[in-house]
Amino acid sequence: MKPRDSANYRVRIVVPVELRPILGCTQLSQSVGTKDKKLAQKRSHAVVADLLTRIAEARPEPQNASGSRWFANLKRPLAGDRGVLTQVREGIETARPAAIPAAGVVPFNVLVDAWMLGVQRPFRTVEGYIASLDKFAAFLGHDDAARVVHKDAQAYQESLERRGLSGNTVRACMSHLNTLFEAGKRRDKITANPIDGCRVVVKKSRSCSKRQEGFTMEELSVMLQASRTALPLIRIFTLMDMYSGARPGEIIDANKADFVEREGHLVFHIREDNREEGQTIKTAESKRRFPLHSAICEEVRNYLATLPEGSPLFPFVAIREKTGKRVENACDSMNDWIQQTVGFTGKTCYYFRHTAKRVFRNFVDREDVADYITGHASPTLSRKYGKVALYKLAQAMESVPADPMAWEIDD
Repeated sequence: MKPRDSANYRVRIVVPVELRPILGCTQLSQSVGTKDKKLAQKRSHAVVADLLTRIAEARPEPQNASGSRWFANLKRPLAGDRGVLTQVREGIETARPAAIPAAGVVPFNVLVDAWMLGVQRPFRTVEGYIASLDKFAAFLGHDDAARVVHKDAQAYQESLERRGLSGNTVRACMSHLNTLFEAGKRRDKITANPIDGCRVVVKKSRSCSKRQEGFTMEELSVMLQASRTALPLIRIFTLMDMYSGARPGEIIDANKADFVEREGHLVFHIREDNREEGQTIKTAESKRRFPLHSAICEEVRNYLATLPEGSPLFPFVAIREKTGKRVENACDSMNDWIQQTVGFTGKTCYYFRHTAKRVFRNFVDREDVADYITGHASPTLSRKYGKVALYKLAQAMESVPADPMAWEIDD
């Protein structure tokens, strides 16, 4: 896909034999305009769609069930010919053109288009949904959404359960399918959602309830002390997550520019403005700002002073190539430290978030303020308007004692 070190990545698609006299070439090639592999993979989908459209336009004009040209709204290769997308992801130079669907056929990729229309979704999320759709197509032996009925969905769910997959895995897969088919129905691509009515019962495990409890006060104190001699990633992440309950990715993928001195407080902005390509924020409620607790401000300030302007918060943590994020590698390091170095087997860095929710519930009087700090959606519509005043956030933060042993979270 990249012929020499100095060149940008390119996408090449082989022209069908019957169309070579019309197009005057054996293959079409187009640059994605970057030498960066991660960015090239993201741009490749639009380039492939453009090249496939050129090939399709060279054919006699086909009609689909709605009467419009099938390639008019094409955003990616048809699901009926997954070789294109697979080969581009693997960096292979050539790809086969997508097949033209017959009249009345609704390829699965139409459902993906309907789901993505007007919404910017994280690359990793899209890949997960497409993977679920591909597995369903392999089970059915076709990828025509118009042919799928409720019995097909039930049979597929039963096949997943017979394979011994966990209830959560089966539920996630069926949820993906339900979302995609519902999007197709909502945009009049199909007449009914065949997944509707499929219910997956997941037994609540003891480990799940334990996870909700988070860390004990004693465990927090041990980690607070042990992190003093640990690497900056361990120490700074532990301080910030222990006293805020932010999601790991909100901290790990942050930038030095996201910390601002205001009204005597060190304010942390959770936003996408300064993040690297592909590093997104989970929900609208997740974009927020709050002052750090006074117990950790000075140490975080000192650490920030060691970073150059515009630097990622943890520049020494490697970016995972597939997702373009640091959070996965950072969480692996944090979890190893928690479980192996500190010795809290079975617990992960996400326990900080569950712990903080309990702490704020004990000490912060207003639930909407606690929800704002942790980035959880408020249950009432009126609370979703505007930001919480900075002084109220500071009051809420400082209502939590500096010593974890005083947090009153143990039963």
